[in-house]
Amino acid sequence: MRLEERKGPFKTLDILLEEPSAQEVDALRKRYGRVGVLSHRPLDLSPGYRLKQKKTPNIYLEDSVETIFSRFRDTFRNEIHRSERLADFTVRIPDDQREEIYRLYRAFEIAQGRAPYPKKHIDQFQAASAYYQGRLISCVLFFVSGDKCRVRSIFSARLEAKDANREQYQIIGYATKRLIFELCKYAKEQGIILVDLASINLTNPEREPIARFKSGFGARIEDEYQYTYSQGVFRFLERIAALKARVLRRVLS
Repeated sequence: MRLEERKGPFKTLDILLEEPSAQEVDALRKRYGRVGVLSHRPLDLSPGYRLKQKKTPNIYLEDSVETIFSRFRDTFRNEIHRSERLADFTVRIPDDQREEIYRLYRAFEIAQGRAPYPKKHIDQFQAASAYYQGRLISCVLFFVSGDKCRVRSIFSARLEAKDANREQYQIIGYATKRLIFELCKYAKEQGIILVDLASINLTNPEREPIARFKSGFGARIEDEYQYTYSQGVFRFLERIAALKARVLRRVLS
């Protein structure tokens, strides 16, 4: 998958889970202020790229749905079964309720002191959504690139329900795990070989809850490679944008 966006006078390009040649990427970087390449294997690109090597959990789909499900943590399996017994619980994949999805995403990001991406960025991804009593309560954004599926973002209404409604909070927890399972089933039906749950940090204690959650689906923890090439002027503008984002986070927190 390739995402092209405009940031001020520059265009940016992200090449996601493809394996472009160095020659192809070199030609592209002449046209963009920044080119990013995400890969599951190391690439032999030309000098000038910054490389971040991270870990990512990949759920492989070659086995039966039952076998894939059996690898989930037992508490996850129990919660998914509870969601299946809820009369007013529904799942939509893909979900086209873009306004509703963006409202939930934006509220979730702001509640955590983060500046949300604009809607036109979020709309580039597909959505798997869970509804309870007609209300959107959890969503997983994802994209498909070739025979691979990767999660872009996971968000829900849990922050607003945490103190107000304990039962609703528990149901939202069930919903998020159910969506990962439903995404695996959907991806398998499409002939996709794996669902990538996206980068995890196994060493930062602040990120431990996210790592623990993503590690509960029987995924293989594997390497991923993030390459970035930025023109000099664009790197300067990125620093200014990062500074503005830090200021905004302080205002929102």
